[in-house]
Amino acid sequence: MFKKNKDLFKLIGIIAIILLLLVGLYTIYGGILANILYNAVFYGKYNTMLISEIIIVLFAIIIITVRKLWPQIRSKKENFITGIKRGMPILVIAIIMLIVNGGELLIDGEFNIPNFISLVLVSIAIGIAEEFIFRGWLQNEVMDRFGEGKKGALITILMSGLLFGLFHIINVFSGQDLFTSLMQVIQTSAIGILFCSVYFASRNIWSLVFLHSFYDFSVLLGEVNSYKDCINNTDVSMIVNIITLIISLIFAIIYITYSYLNIKNDANTKRRVTQIIVLAVLAMFITSYLSPREIMDKQICFNYEEIDIDNGKITYFLEDEFVINYVNDNNYIYNYRIFIENNKLNITNLKTGDNTTLDENVYNFVVYEDCLNYVILVNSSDKVFLSTFMNKNNLSDDSLYLDEIVNSFVEFDTPEVIDVGYIEYNGTIYPLLKSYISDYFIIKDNQVMVIKGS
Repeated sequence: MFKKNKDLFKLIGIIAIILLLLVGLYTIYGGILANILYNAVFYGKYNTMLISEIIIVLFAIIIITVRKLWPQIRSKKENFITGIKRGMPILVIAIIMLIVNGGELLIDGEFNIPNFISLVLVSIAIGIAEEFIFRGWLQNEVMDRFGEGKKGALITILMSGLLFGLFHIINVFSGQDLFTSLMQVIQTSAIGILFCSVYFASRNIWSLVFLHSFYDFSVLLGEVNSYKDCINNTDVSMIVNIITLIISLIFAIIYITYSYLNIKNDANTKRRVTQIIVLAVLAMFITSYLSPREIMDKQICFNYEEIDIDNGKITYFLEDEFVINYVNDNNYIYNYRIFIENNKLNITNLKTGDNTTLDENVYNFVVYEDCLNYVILVNSSDKVFLSTFMNKNNLSDDSLYLDEIVNSFVEFDTPEVIDVGYIEYNGTIYPLLKSYISDYFIIKDNQVMVIKGS
């Protein structure tokens, strides 16, 4: 009896200590972690993409349920690790990219935790969404039609893989140049064929979710600290495009060769070819690394200098229209109307009826007076346009004056902007931009600068 009581008191003591530790951790770190997670979910760099991918995941679940494909997805032939091994080329490349991009972050000594968490979440969502759509639904759908024999397997893997690659041509419509998009289609088609062969052999969709998520995470990790991702430079030499094409084709050959091994499933052949593939991948990365940056750099990256502004007075006043009514010293009236029509900024001289437009898709704009100047700040999402040409000393009713206004706009590349306005600080007014993840930027000395700690 005494022993039982002793054991009971011991158990109570252990529970009490654990609960006290839990309370202590919650009190000290709970708020910090909650704040980090809140910022990651609502202000993380990839939160918009995350919402899109979650919608695709839900769509995939509905399609798989309606088509009654869950039994095929649940029936695994191989375990999780074996399935991952079948995607060895992707795994090797992802690990190398992880080391390279992670190393650069360590060298920089900076690490944006909310963006990192946001990247982890969106990578997982992409892996689930695309694998459930293209392997869970599409490949199983095609496999049901053509069977699992040699011919059926070939048709299934090629069709599903090529459709996966062609799906990425939609990047053209988001502003990516055609050549880069075609290179992406080549590589993703080959990756799709490899993934389809992995699924055909293993029937373990979670192995593919991991490979897909890990690959995307490793590739995107290099830009986790940036306010705006790098973009592909279309003004590159023919030799760069040729080298890029050759590298894309080599990658495609590696992926497709390994796909054949997954179907053939011969251990000795697979071991020899795997060694060759690993060496080819390493040689390709070394070649890319040793290539002169000024020749091979196909990307333009944006760096924004930080500026420290405390207690600035922020004003947002997004207009549907702005009307200038100015009477000069000679009692002459200038009357201009600035407004958005058909997603274009329209500037009209109300006295003469002359008008002109800024030929850009405009989301919103703001006009404010800075001494004699009328500052016009126009938001076109990932670009803004700024003009300080109009001022009370040069207003004119000449029809050419409108052309001068439009030609005076200066274009700035920015992160995705949702609001524009201005900030008053130390007696100076600066154009202000607010990104969709709540970072603040100003335009000073003809450059975009990020407000430190925003």
